[in-house]
Amino acid sequence: MKIAKIVPCYPYTQNRAARKAANSPNSYTIWEGLIGKLVQGELLSDPGVDLDLILYLREDNYPLITKQASDTLNSYIEHKLPRGKIHIHTMPNDHTMGFSTIKEFLEKHSEGYDYVIFQEDDIYLLDDVDGYAKEAIDLNKNIVQLATYCERRPGEKHIAGCYALMKIQPLIDNINTFPLYRQRNELQTSEWALKATGFWNTPPSSLNTFKNYPRNLHNVTGFQQRYVRAGWNSGGKFLFNVGIETI
Repeated sequence: MKIAKIVPCYPYTQNRAARKAANSPNSYTIWEGLIGKLVQGELLSDPGVDLDLILYLREDNYPLITKQASDTLNSYIEHKLPRGKIHIHTMPNDHTMGFSTIKEFLEKHSEGYDYVIFQEDDIYLLDDVDGYAKEAIDLNKNIVQLATYCERRPGEKHIAGCYALMKIQPLIDNINTFPLYRQRNELQTSEWALKATGFWNTPPSSLNTFKNYPRNLHNVTGFQQRYVRAGWNSGGKFLFNVGIETI
């Protein structure tokens, strides 16, 4: 079994939505620091199965920032992960908030992989999370939530940030229905993934060893909303942070 973890990287923080609830980076320096934490988390954690990290630079019309970000991302290629490699791809930015990287990966780079993890560029693994990916695979489900599964109202279901492990074949089988229209959040892509994997009517499984909400919960108010709290898996250790962590 082999996993590709894909991360859409968007360094143009002046264009990122001012989403305090999501603790998004508000400067290039913070973004670069978060990417460093993301890579460090992958270097220090043994996922328990083969896993490659694929960083997608979503290029926008800011040449100087693009060059700086490209140099930063490419500097990580030489690092070897515990059970895989780091790859860098580029693609033009579009109106899907980076979720189209899933479609691009499935169509061009999925050969040789059995699973994919989608992870936003301001999420990073914490210390002592060895084996988290193997645990997810061992559940033997088409999709496993790594962040909280939410049902805000009937017909509006999603996994926070679409942060999940997904079997690739069901996604490929449904690639023609991938939502390529304008998106403002993860709802449309998460709905597509849940339906493609057969979990629209049944909540997806979560890990037993790890919580499905961030350690820096006090910084990420979106995870504190009542309908999100209802989906918390409070057992186990913390797996990840979202954005910077302040005391």
